[in-house]
Amino acid sequence: MNDSSYSFSTGSIFIKERWITEINADGEIKASIEVFFKNQAKIPQRISCYYEYLFPRSENKPAHFISLNKQVIIEGSSFKIPFNELLEPQGIFKLEIDAIFRGTAHYDGLWWDVSLPLKYGVLPPHELIIECYLPMDAEEIKNRSKHQNQEVNESDKKIDLVFTNSPFFLKIAYKLKIVNDFTHKGKELLIESSKKNLTDDDIKVISNRMPVINYLCKKLSKPEYKPLKDKSFLIILHFLKDLIIFLKACEKLGLEPKNSYLFYKPYLYPHKDIIEKYLEGKYNIYPLDLKFLSEFLDEKKDELHDIIILEDGGYIVPLIHDTFPGLLKSVIGAVEQTSKGIKRDGEIEEPQFCILNVAEAKMKSRIEPPYVADAVVYNINTLLSNPNLRNKPIAILGFGTIGSKIAQKYKNDGVNVTIYDSDPLARVDAGNQGFTVEQYPERAVMDKYLVMGCSGLTTIKSKEILSLRNETYLVSTSSDQSEIDIESLQNLSKKSDGDILTNDETGKKIGTDYTIRYINSKIHLLADGYPINFWYSDSMPNEVSDFVLSMILISCLELVINKSNFKNGINNIDSLVDKYEIAQLFEQFQTIKR
Repeated sequence: MNDSSYSFSTGSIFIKERWITEINADGEIKASIEVFFKNQAKIPQRISCYYEYLFPRSENKPAHFISLNKQVIIEGSSFKIPFNELLEPQGIFKLEIDAIFRGTAHYDGLWWDVSLPLKYGVLPPHELIIECYLPMDAEEIKNRSKHQNQEVNESDKKIDLVFTNSPFFLKIAYKLKIVNDFTHKGKELLIESSKKNLTDDDIKVISNRMPVINYLCKKLSKPEYKPLKDKSFLIILHFLKDLIIFLKACEKLGLEPKNSYLFYKPYLYPHKDIIEKYLEGKYNIYPLDLKFLSEFLDEKKDELHDIIILEDGGYIVPLIHDTFPGLLKSVIGAVEQTSKGIKRDGEIEEPQFCILNVAEAKMKSRIEPPYVADAVVYNINTLLSNPNLRNKPIAILGFGTIGSKIAQKYKNDGVNVTIYDSDPLARVDAGNQGFTVEQYPERAVMDKYLVMGCSGLTTIKSKEILSLRNETYLVSTSSDQSEIDIESLQNLSKKSDGDILTNDETGKKIGTDYTIRYINSKIHLLADGYPINFWYSDSMPNEVSDFVLSMILISCLELVINKSNFKNGINNIDSLVDKYEIAQLFEQFQTIKR
């Protein structure tokens, strides 16, 4: 969709494309394209616009391009499909297109090199997801695209791309190593992929790994006792499988999916699409985008009431205080589970409601960090194909609950670890534990093989980036892209979008390479600056997330039944953990498991 007028409410229409491709022996690419438009609003919405494909280079224009259910207007390099469709709430319209491309695939005797440059103009902040299914007889896939929100699933022969900006250029580019005859099995793949839904048995397996929250739910829920009923929930949590068990527990205490709004973080972590598919149609689901979040609150401000906010990262609480003061009186309270979110919430000058601090609960601070540290080290080793870091220099910026555990783990493995923390006491603590300590971050990162941000703040800025040696790996353990100033990294680089960084053995994307202007040093940004412990990984076992989500559950409950016990601003929840005996329950179930 480009510059044409449109008449649907902002943020309410979501778009998903599915490409099924085949290549014949002449290098001709056939693509069956399905485009799904879904109305996420509670009222009918009309799509009145053009959905447009632009092919910037004439040699990449399709030789054949028809829609099976819509007119196509061809104007030079533009292929426009006019729309004037009324969609009911949760209604879906499917556009079907057949296309043939010639001259875009080249064979060198072993590999097919495929390139399909397109330009889209999707209206922000709407999300476009493209699933590109590749020929099933492709033995290997080497992704050559340079879009950061892209994942290649070799087992499914599929490339997933997520776009939330407009306009943008898309280059579907990959290499295929094909050893069999050129056969098209995309339809079989599509059928097989559609089966990958969560079943009741899957949910039962996950639930059995989370005995604490199940016990609390069974103990607290009664047919006539629904304290979470008639409340508006705004939830920003990772779409991991344990989220389903948490939501089911909340539902038993009265949470109503129709009044619950879930926002998922768009970066790569496993099962996100499966979880979304399981929850959609029941819950209101949106991608997390700050501009969209602001527009959402503006649109919903008259509908939301008795609001409970559950956050991972401190987005909604500061936004309501800064931009939507009229909503403050409608908020019961908030629960925050990350240190970064608590820091953001702590910057609010006069908080107008209570914020329950799960992030710094004594139990979470003592039990969770070793598991996060294990996930961080494991993922780095996996992405870099088990590098030998022994005797290599690394820097860790942030010596808190997570950073200190990671540092100790690497130290035990014989890695030379340098520590920086903005807190002098943390630096003293690190020095007493035998680590090399620097007082300034730019000195800490010099001449290091790997630099890791663990502070929850932006610690790696332009000064630190310019101090990095050639071939340094940058890693973040914090939510989103907060640890590393991505904008400065891009501005300092020869190419702002960088180059795809892949694993030499698997060909899988593991991040982005940036080459710094003038000094020509190459910086490897692992996981594109997103939290390394979530990149292709669940971060921690369900048994550990069990007690964390249990703390969030009891915090929700206490906000409703005992709100007067809390002051406006940040509140410690250690007394609640004791009241509900979560530590004892966790210990008991861990003992039974052993």
